[in-house]
Amino acid sequence: FGTSAGTAGRAAMASAEGAQRAIEVLHDSYLMGKRILVRLDRPPGERAARPNLEAMVFVGGISFETTSERLREHFAQVGPVVHANIFTDRETGRSRGAGKVELASPDLVGRAVEELNGSELDGRQLQVKPMEARAPGDARGASGGGGGAAR
Repeated sequence: FGTSAGTAGRAAMASAEGAQRAIEVLHDSYLMGKRILVRLDRPPGERAARPNLEAMVFVGGISFETTSERLREHFAQVGPVVHANIFTDRETGRSRGAGKVELASPDLVGRAVEELNGSELDGRQLQVKPMEARAPGDARGASGGGGGAAR
């Protein structure tokens, strides 16, 4: 099945020991030239709630030094933050200068855009706009769009 990071799949193991062995042997290995990650799946009742796209904003212009925690603190000015994430390059792990913030309510999105668009965080002026859904298979994933300039 597809995910925002690419193709994924599930395998059921006969025992907990077999699952742990599969993780030890296969996690962070390569299959047909592609890196694979292997982990235990959580039971359905323990899985995190799906993100609420209507309560999410895209944030551009983020400094490469800004952490997800700093981003969360900055957006807490407008209300409770469910999740803050800075997009990183899969190969290098470096910040891509953009991210997303999920707020506790869709009602806070307008306030975040109004109050924090153009605000400064770690020496950079942020661009804040409502997150837009992308068509399945769109390589950009869900975003407000826009690439970052070189820093």
